Amino acid sequence: MPAVNIRRARAGEAPALQSLLHRSKAHWGYSEEVMGVVRRVMTVSERGIAEDAVFVAEVGGRVAGFASLENRRDHAWLEDLFIEPEFIGQGVGRALWGHVCAHARQQGFTVMRWESDPNARGFYEHLGATVIGPTPSHIVPGLMIPLMEIRL
Repeated sequence: MPAVNIRRARAGEAPALQSLLHRSKAHWGYSEEVMGVVRRVMTVSERGIAEDAVFVAEVGGRVAGFASLENRRDHAWLEDLFIEPEFIGQGVGRALWGHVCAHARQQGFTVMRWESDPNARGFYEHLGATVIGPTPSHIVPGLMIPLMEIRL
């Protein structure tokens, strides 16, 4: 596993993180139609970087992934966890996961929830998360995706 450095996202990084998100999503072979919706609705904003807990993973000084965490009333919400395709399977996701879980615990949360891409379900289950139900996809009409949770 390469050495992974995790830091807060910086102002001005939203476009690069959004491009990474789109490359990561495309890695799973989604159709151009689905990717068009992804590009319209899955965004990273400068406001989100300023207001939410957005963490960037670097390997050898290169951005290899990012994750964002929102505070909800009674739980932490994992909004994003995306890895640059060339770093998938190299421990970057696991490092980011550990970091966001620790951050959520430090904020006083005992539960973290999120809507998972079906391709990422196994990754999260391997790390101790469970599916708590299906939820409608915001990307593919009629598709149900896993709503997941972990006790922190």
